[in-house]
Amino acid sequence: DSMSHVGAAEKLIQQLSEMGGDPLKISVLQAYCLMATREKPSIERAVESLRRLLSGNDARAKDYVPAYVAIGNGYVLLNKLPKAKGYLKRLTRPNEATFQEFQDDYVEGWLLLVEIHIQNGKNDMAARLCQKCIQTDRSCNKAWERLGHIKEKETAYKDAAENYEWAWKYSKESSPAIGYKLAFNYLKADRLVDAIDVCNKVLEKYPGYPKIRKEVLNKARSGLRP
Repeated sequence: DSMSHVGAAEKLIQQLSEMGGDPLKISVLQAYCLMATREKPSIERAVESLRRLLSGNDARAKDYVPAYVAIGNGYVLLNKLPKAKGYLKRLTRPNEATFQEFQDDYVEGWLLLVEIHIQNGKNDMAARLCQKCIQTDRSCNKAWERLGHIKEKETAYKDAAENYEWAWKYSKESSPAIGYKLAFNYLKADRLVDAIDVCNKVLEKYPGYPKIRKEVLNKARSGLRP
């Protein structure tokens, strides 16, 4: 139950506060708790608290990368993508002083911006940001997966498959959704044996995974028959 998870998180935040935890970290965690309710008034309260935090006089708060990621998430939940983009764009030129400390947060913010660019049809900008994620963290399977998605939309199935290969590898071959996408693009790129191999791996772990048997495996097998 998501509300019981929110309650448990709020208790942990209270304990963190009582122990003298970082007030900026606590503010961001409190905002995420409000967002986790998925209720519009609570999300609006979270976004407003983060907006005040980032526009206040505290110099450290103005550079607090997790707050930019959090407010970006909040505006995405409220479906206010231009506002989310406005905050997230500030992360595209990392501050060297904060980059090492907040590397994961930067990548998370960039990935959120990738989704916004894709929704706006700006695939080139999305692809460049994916590359930025990968340069920072080679094993960022989400960035590889989105690159695959962009290439697939362009019907560049060979290139899409190559990106999905990395996503599949870095997800430790545990994501059936990525496995499906990889197998589908292998099929489209006429790599039928590879498509069958990935289908079998997915079905071994997730026997009821929808569509993969009918839409990929059976087609790849029939394509191999003389």
